[in-house]
Amino acid sequence: MKRILITGLFVGLLLVLLVGAVFALKGPASTQTAAPADTTANLAPTATDSYNFIALPLDSTDSFSYTASGLANYVGSSVSAVIKWDATNQQYVTYTPGGPGDFALETGGAYFLLLDSTADNVLSFVGDVPPQGSISFSLVKDTGSGCKYNAISIPLDQGQITMASDLANSIGGVDAVIKWDATNQQYVTYTPGGPGDFAVSIGYPYFVCLNSSAPSTWP
Repeated sequence: MKRILITGLFVGLLLVLLVGAVFALKGPASTQTAAPADTTANLAPTATDSYNFIALPLDSTDSFSYTASGLANYVGSSVSAVIKWDATNQQYVTYTPGGPGDFALETGGAYFLLLDSTADNVLSFVGDVPPQGSISFSLVKDTGSGCKYNAISIPLDQGQITMASDLANSIGGVDAVIKWDATNQQYVTYTPGGPGDFAVSIGYPYFVCLNSSAPSTWP
């Protein structure tokens, strides 16, 4: 696979796919190509710590150690915490740089970064586009009348999914699709069949709340 350059801008969580992928975030197509792509903007980090929900749509294991500490070291001293969602136990797991509890990362995985006001404006990754069909998520679903939350990203080969309703229909058994609004530091929820459908993008991270009719894996 060719290599692709991902450049992240601290402008809110924004993913732009050109002929490759450009990854953007705020500071606190069934066939993929892998031509280099990048974007820049003159923006300043926020004045306070902010949570950023990111995904790792490319295999960047040659760029940094695929651990929470490796990601923190790569991003720099502005990282106050790296956080993942434990779907089995329905809770967050936090790694604080320099402390215990380091955990492994996965290509396609979704993670929160807590960044302080010293964060750089631009964050770049280099990685390989995963083989088509190689990214799949093991899902945790409710066994009763409720739903359980799962953190996923939309794989790069799922370009037909452009709305939250598309994602819900593709997975099945979805009671809610949720995105993180980094600018306002809050969740935005779409309930299938209701109002508030929002645009989604391949390579972006989302939460889905799955009921008992959901599959065990996706896609």
